Amino acid sequence: MYHAVATYLRNRGEILLVRRSSAVDVYPNCWAGLTDYLGADPEDPLAEAERRVRETVGLDGTDLVRSGAPITVPDGDRTWLVHPFLFDVADRQVHPDETVANAEWAHATAIRDRETVPMLWETYCRIAPTVETIRTDEVHGASWLSIRALEVLRDGAGTADEWETIAELAGELVDARPGMVAIGNRVNRVMEAVVAEGDLQEAVPSLDLVHDRTVAAIERAVEADGTASRSVADLLEPGGRFRKRGGPIVTLSRSETVLAALRELRSRARPIGDPDGAAALRVIVGESRPDREGVGVAETLSDSDIEVTLAADSALPWLLERDDAACVLVGADTIDPSGGVYNKAGTYGLALAADRAGVPMVVVASTPKIAPTAGFEQEWSDPAAVYGGSGIDVTTPRFDRTPPGLVTAIVTEHGTLSTADVRSFAAKHRENAAWNRRFDGAGDC
Repeated sequence: MYHAVATYLRNRGEILLVRRSSAVDVYPNCWAGLTDYLGADPEDPLAEAERRVRETVGLDGTDLVRSGAPITVPDGDRTWLVHPFLFDVADRQVHPDETVANAEWAHATAIRDRETVPMLWETYCRIAPTVETIRTDEVHGASWLSIRALEVLRDGAGTADEWETIAELAGELVDARPGMVAIGNRVNRVMEAVVAEGDLQEAVPSLDLVHDRTVAAIERAVEADGTASRSVADLLEPGGRFRKRGGPIVTLSRSETVLAALRELRSRARPIGDPDGAAALRVIVGESRPDREGVGVAETLSDSDIEVTLAADSALPWLLERDDAACVLVGADTIDPSGGVYNKAGTYGLALAADRAGVPMVVVASTPKIAPTAGFEQEWSDPAAVYGGSGIDVTTPRFDRTPPGLVTAIVTEHGTLSTADVRSFAAKHRENAAWNRRFDGAGDC
């Protein structure tokens, strides 16, 4: 049996597809991921994948998302065992080697319309997001997961045979993480637009329409999250509205929007130790127990040349006062219609400390994180992460609620929202959530 390592790079919801050179011996002129065909079983397939990533885009800003189960690919008198990997990359600039004729960023469903190496789609499916990976992810925030949900919907629309299949998939995605309403809101917006167009045509919506609307939604979501990050970065410029003090920015848990905002601020700041130019950026990150996703945040910020301190969650209130913090900056998993913010447990206590110290409490989130209705479905972390013994009741709520009175500002892709703005977005999300009932009703007529 022959072996191959298939490495998929993802950026802004698209993957890198490459057309193999006409000069290569194996599958010339065929589209693939970054694929290395090896004669023997590789000792470390992941090391081979990382080598290819390093050569193509570098390792800065890359994140291994998933190692897929190897897949057997028969091809005439040869059989390949392909080891698939998926990496998120921050940069689209690529440096392909001589085995590549040309490279293109494309939505994954483009695989199905091209002449590819054998079973490229099936190999991609080994590392593609699914309802289950969204449901069980304990590392990423709501924005990141909502874009993955749209990718699942896009891929499903590209392969489904009937409307009922895609409607059922959309319902599963909406229900996958009720505590992260951006997932449901973004899926509902797509489905409402599709159903509305189907009503106008007096026909069952086409799957091509679902696919195209979802592709547009992915692009819109990426842009909205990026705009929210840049908006809050503008407000956190040294001496700006929420950074009048020279101390560090304090954050908790993992928010891709917060990370992007801090990287944006870093790009505007002077290097550590440089006495000239704009003020250097310092960040204190709570480890975010019990899942400890803050550790990965601290590592990512450090890799981005940001001066970072990783702290126990319980120490954050004291550090906030001791270091004369500039502000607290957090994301949100859900914002309720009154402006209350559900985020990683510990956020409420940090907000109380910030209020006492007179430190701004800033929330950055795109508007799909605003819940259609009041109420919240709690998630629970593994109790064993807190206590592995027996005979003691352990509670591990993943989220808590910070009342609107403790939140200085909610900054989104539309700027800083008022309470009335939050209610207005909640009402729109309620309208979008009615797509399934509206379609069922239309079908009964």
